[in-house]
Amino acid sequence: MKYRPLGRTGIDVSVLCLGTMTWGEQNSAADAHRQLDFAVDAGINFIDTAELYATPVRPETQGRSGEILGDWLKICGRRDRLVIASKAAGPGAWVQHIRAGRGYRSRADLAAAVERSLRRLRTDHIDLYQLHWPDRDTNFFGRLGYRHAPDKDGIAIGETLQYLGELVDAGKIRQVGVSNETAWVVAEWLRAGTGGAGLCQQPRIHHQHHHRHDQPGTVAAEYRRYGSGTAAGTFARHRNDPYSLSISLSLMHANEPIDRHITG
Repeated sequence: MKYRPLGRTGIDVSVLCLGTMTWGEQNSAADAHRQLDFAVDAGINFIDTAELYATPVRPETQGRSGEILGDWLKICGRRDRLVIASKAAGPGAWVQHIRAGRGYRSRADLAAAVERSLRRLRTDHIDLYQLHWPDRDTNFFGRLGYRHAPDKDGIAIGETLQYLGELVDAGKIRQVGVSNETAWVVAEWLRAGTGGAGLCQQPRIHHQHHHRHDQPGTVAAEYRRYGSGTAAGTFARHRNDPYSLSISLSLMHANEPIDRHITG
């Protein structure tokens, strides 16, 4: 396994990251624990989850992926060797079961999201905490043709950074990041000040639309590099349900084939 620094954070992560979004819905806890054993034995130390998961999204399974990961962390006793990433759900009518669809727009909501994730994960800190999708109206999750609506701009970036900074100071999270964001807003985050460590961006990237986020102070942890499995036909039966598509392993660098990093 190869490892790379996560920007300027001082954290080294495996070039492969194990995703968890199917656990508790499409995979059982036993399946998930076998995947974790295999991945960690192969040298993977980077594991990504979110308070939204499992998928497809349902109130009944919300947070279940994190719980399964937390149960495994408790059993394996290797938490200190792993880099755990999680994400706060943004606003939306389709996530009314998470903070009434408000997302992370207040200090209290963001703090509550982190505390619940910590309990599910059975840990005292999250290594990388990201905002899962923007809190404003824009293009994400495959949407195109966004037109600006000033009344849907969300809260100021500096305000969100302040809330996240308080959680870093409290030792609840180590580093911050964004997911499904635009390059322009990543630049705005950097201008607003993310500290010396920089910012982690998790963009959706695969062979059909490859965007680079090579801005100073950022590192891109890319997902859906191979079109959520559609490139191999793995998830063809779910073609009409984008939320049921998942890929367990995402590349830190999209131009490198998966077999260069793991064999067997």
